[in-house]
Amino acid sequence: MKRNTAEIKVWMLRNGHTIESIRKALGYANNTSVSLTITGARSTKRVLEWLRAQGCPERYLGLPRKMREAMRTAEGRS
Repeated sequence: MKRNTAEIKVWMLRNGHTIESIRKALGYANNTSVSLTITGARSTKRVLEWLRAQGCPERYLGLPRKMREAMRTAEGRS
């Protein structure tokens, strides 16, 4: 599944999030991991989990299959 960068950015704007605010929330020293994850160049688990926990629709995130399975297992779903 492909990450939908445009929809993630629209969701962020509507919900008052910026790359900088996400970086600060996660305690990262710079914006690189957040930015590259949003564009789909990386799949940083902490960033994707944070976006999902804040309400970003999974269909925008294009989660890797193993990550989707792990998140569903952690929630008690199969």
